Amino acid sequence: MSSANQFPVVERKRFPWGCLIGGCLTVVLVMMICVGAVGYMGYSYYIGQVNKYTSAEPADIPKVEKTKEEADAIKKKIDDFKSALERDEAQEPFVLTADDINTMISTENEFKGKLFVTIADGEISAQASIPTDMIPGGKGRYFNGKVSLKASLENGVLIVTLDDAEVNGESIPTQILETIRKENLAKDAYKDPKSAEFLRKFESLTIENDKIILTPAPVKSKKSDESGDPRPEAPTTPNSEPEKN
Repeated sequence: MSSANQFPVVERKRFPWGCLIGGCLTVVLVMMICVGAVGYMGYSYYIGQVNKYTSAEPADIPKVEKTKEEADAIKKKIDDFKSALERDEAQEPFVLTADDINTMISTENEFKGKLFVTIADGEISAQASIPTDMIPGGKGRYFNGKVSLKASLENGVLIVTLDDAEVNGESIPTQILETIRKENLAKDAYKDPKSAEFLRKFESLTIENDKIILTPAPVKSKKSDESGDPRPEAPTTPNSEPEKN
């Protein structure tokens, strides 16, 4: 049972990647956490240790306190960028901070108190406390964990990988972590034509210091479009295993 290839098969629902920008941005981050969590929780259940890696009590997750006006201003900033992007009018890079993300989280009852995000040193980190009712034997318990993620988008390919994680205050065993690290957690994004089209609107996604920077792709002129030179297609099946440095 010590080998990583003995994991049970854990079915994962396809994520609606079309809501990458906007109020659903927080859902994307929750999904990233859950992907790693579900794989590891599946392994934990397989060796009969659900109680060890879950808790009867939720973790104390930090919250941000913003006025409605402050939250509305951040939402408007995001909505305005999304609208400009959909009209092919977005030209300037869009900068998203951890404070922006946590503010959006604080406005959604489904996630408030369950997720807190920080951005530092080129990584997105999150603390999460998620009910595990969907895991056999996990009803009434919580997955309390921390993860660090790396994300980039270049040449039309979005890559999100797990860098580090801990569950219930304990580090994930190296062999399990190494298996999850090899997977591009965003690989299913291109299975949805609308999501693939949306991602083609970006030239790059980078994490610099404490900010996520989304740069829109250059917009082709109508003359260029009519000449049969459309914006390049993103690959439909990006490599699920990120390139190692």
